[in-house]
Amino acid sequence: MNKPKRVVRWINKLIVIMQCGLIAVFLLLLITQFTPSQAADMTYAQTEQKPKDVLLTPPADLASVFDSPASEQDLQQLANQVSLTHENTQGLFEQTRHLAVLKRPLSSHGTFAFNPNLGMVWHQQAPFVTTMVMHKQQLTTIDGNGNISHSTAKNAQSANPLMQQIPLLMQHLLSGDLMALQDDFSMFYLASDANSTELWTLGLLAKDPRLQQALGKLIIQGQQQINRIVMLNQASAQQADRLDITDIQFNQVNHLPLNVENAAWFDMVNVTPAPPTTTEKTSPVTTQ
Repeated sequence: MNKPKRVVRWINKLIVIMQCGLIAVFLLLLITQFTPSQAADMTYAQTEQKPKDVLLTPPADLASVFDSPASEQDLQQLANQVSLTHENTQGLFEQTRHLAVLKRPLSSHGTFAFNPNLGMVWHQQAPFVTTMVMHKQQLTTIDGNGNISHSTAKNAQSANPLMQQIPLLMQHLLSGDLMALQDDFSMFYLASDANSTELWTLGLLAKDPRLQQALGKLIIQGQQQINRIVMLNQASAQQADRLDITDIQFNQVNHLPLNVENAAWFDMVNVTPAPPTTTEKTSPVTTQ
C-alpha cells in the first residue's frame, strides 16, 4: 500500500475514533449536568477555574471502580448532585488516545458545546480541523474543507452498535433518571468526601455485548462538574493483556449562552434535511 493511501486510512481511522468518543461524551454529558443553582454559581464565578489540587489517577488504574457495584443509594446520591437542565454547556477539551500498537499517544484538542434540545458540537482544532454535530438521530461531520457527511441511526444497517442503539439509550437518559440506565449498563461507583480534592468516579459497562465491545469500559469523574471521561478497550484478541485508552479532560466549562460559532454549527445542521441514505456527502460549506 502506498503512502498516500496509508495516510488516508489513518485519517479515516482517527475520525471513527473521534466519533466513538463524541457519542460517549454526548451520553455522559446528558447525565452529568449541573442543577440550576450550581450552574448559576459556576456561570458568574468559576467559568475558567479548574478544581484545586486535583490529583488525576492514571487511566488504567481507574478500572478499580469496576470492583464496586453501585447501589441504588449511591445512584440516588449522585442523581441529587447532577440533574438534567435545559442549560447550555460549553468549554474546551483535551483528548489523548493511547493505542497499544503505537509507541506515541494521539493527542487532540478543541471546543465542545451541548444543549439537550439542540444536540452536541465537537469541534476539533488540532491536529486537523473537523467538526461533528449530533442532532437527534443524525451525526453530521464537517471536515476542514467544509465537506459535509451525514450518518443516521434510523437507517444504519452496518454493524455499528453505537449508532443502532443510541436512540433507545437517549430515551433513558433524557428522563434524567440514573436508575433507568441500569437496563442498559451495569453501574459502578466510588464516592469522594465532599471536602476532599478527589474526584467521584462512575463506571458504566454496557450489557449488550456489541455495545460493550464498541465502548469498552466507560469511566466518568467529577467534583461539582464533570472533569474527565476515560474509555478502556481491550487492544485486540491477540493482545488481551493490553488496553487502548481514551482520556478526555474538560476545562473552562461554562453555562453561558452559546457563543456565535457554536450557535452557527447548530443552525447549519438543524436546517439541513436528513439525507435519504445512511451516509451522504454534500457540497462544502464555509467553516470558521
